[in-house]
Amino acid sequence: MKSSRFILSFAAQLFVVLLFALAIHYLAFDLRGIHISWNAWIFTYLTNFLMTASAILLIYKFRITHTSSLGYIFLATSLAKLLLFPLIVQPILFEYCQNETHAFLLFFIPYFIALMVEVLVLVRLLNRL
Repeated sequence: MKSSRFILSFAAQLFVVLLFALAIHYLAFDLRGIHISWNAWIFTYLTNFLMTASAILLIYKFRITHTSSLGYIFLATSLAKLLLFPLIVQPILFEYCQNETHAFLLFFIPYFIALMVEVLVLVRLLNRL
């Protein structure tokens, strides 16, 4: 598959899935009476989109030259994303949302959904090698 086609296809899939997840996530919070600033919603979903897109682009770049190491690259990018949460994302989220549980869910629900999309795309990519 051509690089630009793969990248656009992946970005579109991830965007649609995260947009759908955002709608359901927001509705679930709203039904429970949890109101969080739209800035927090946009920040957390955009952060997860960018981190996941960066991870897949890195894996895609090394798919030919480092085929045997793709699993380790995936694990390293997952670890990097998990380390970014307490170092960078969490302090910013706490500015918008003082409740720790809500801030945690606000980040990790889209993180988990983006991770599932990342794994599915990675499996398809590896099956084509």
